[in-house]
Amino acid sequence: MKKRGKVKLNAKSLLEFLKDLEKDGVNLAKVDVNYRHDHDSDVEEVLSVEEDLFDAGDCSTLTSICLVTDPDEQ
Repeated sequence: MKKRGKVKLNAKSLLEFLKDLEKDGVNLAKVDVNYRHDHDSDVEEVLSVEEDLFDAGDCSTLTSICLVTDPDEQ
């Protein structure tokens, strides 16, 4: 498995990582998505992915997505 350095992750890099896993025979439907603040922190289950922010100009271009651990919390 490839590890990334301290480079901000973007959606394209995430997609390429997932595609590489599939090419290696991983069934992504059976892979959970978790979150950790760092390697020493507890695992949080990610339950949802959502559109997050849009550009400041006309709010028509998505600029970030967000992994959410509690989608029912508003």
